[in-house]
Amino acid sequence: MTKKFLISNSISRIYNAQQMLHSTVVIEYSKLIYGITQTMLSEGYIKYVKRLKINNILYIKIYLKYIKRNKSVINNICVISRPGKRVYKKYKKMKYTYNNLGISILSTSKGIMSNIKAKKMRIGGELICKIF
Repeated sequence: MTKKFLISNSISRIYNAQQMLHSTVVIEYSKLIYGITQTMLSEGYIKYVKRLKINNILYIKIYLKYIKRNKSVINNICVISRPGKRVYKKYKKMKYTYNNLGISILSTSKGIMSNIKAKKMRIGGELICKIF
């Protein structure tokens, strides 16, 4: 399994767990996925992120966030960059996601960050996913 398939698999597991109103979800560990979850945490889309080690294999346990008992914070997540088609954006060409109600997560030379932070720092990068 390549890194991009791991990313799309992890993002869909987070989205599906949120739609089924689970409190937590466990996904495979990768530095890139851990950076994505840290960005989601700093932007307020999830409650808490914890690294687990089970049988010498690293996992990430994500505590999901809800507005009310049955209303999830994440309405939609879509993966943009795929192994066959990578999407890169310059900071000048970055548009707001869902009228600035959502975020885009980018992989930049300075690390994984949201489009808002990347615009402030004036750097572009590979567009990984959009969250609304």
